[in-house]
Amino acid sequence: LVTSAASACAWPTTRTCRYRDADSANRAGAELQSTFDWFYNGRVTSMFGAMGAIDHFHTVTNAIDFDSGHLLAPTFHDLDVESAVYVAAYTQQVVRPTSWLMLNAGGRLDWRQLQDDEPHDIPPVFTPRVSVAVRPWDGATLKALYSEAFRAPNAYESDARHPILVQSSRLALERTDSTELIFEQRIRAQRLTFNLFQSHYHNIINRVLLSP
Repeated sequence: LVTSAASACAWPTTRTCRYRDADSANRAGAELQSTFDWFYNGRVTSMFGAMGAIDHFHTVTNAIDFDSGHLLAPTFHDLDVESAVYVAAYTQQVVRPTSWLMLNAGGRLDWRQLQDDEPHDIPPVFTPRVSVAVRPWDGATLKALYSEAFRAPNAYESDARHPILVQSSRLALERTDSTELIFEQRIRAQRLTFNLFQSHYHNIINRVLLSP
């Protein structure tokens, strides 16, 4: 970021400041998933899964005089979060009572914790997904779906701060719920598809440019 605004470049002998961010992150984790065909004919199948992961990250900012290239201050360590832990479990159930009807229902439970000077948990979040598929005639499929999803604020959004970035207050989860209606007709090797969908988004996290 290059700025000459007095509110962001406050060194008296500097006309223009250049801020450089350097970020790094790595993740380690594992996931286990199993599927069961209860009657060995594809009519009732269940899928179960679980995963766990831990993120480590580091981010710093340097303030530099744009004209001379000299550092204006010691390196800022933007985060005191050391890591983030993720744990999730999920399941999906598929039932095909007839050759022309398929029912699908599933859900996922997520939990997350940020490890810093004062560790804080994000309460467990459940997100469902259901769908119904009907085959009214040969080659045609009509499907209706409803699903929910979320995104937890990442460590940078929750904790980062430096001379031109105000630390956010406790952020809410981003959430979305979606409904969709799909019609597909297969004609030999071709597919004709028609979709109607609607999504609602809540608590979207954005950066805001503040006044001086």
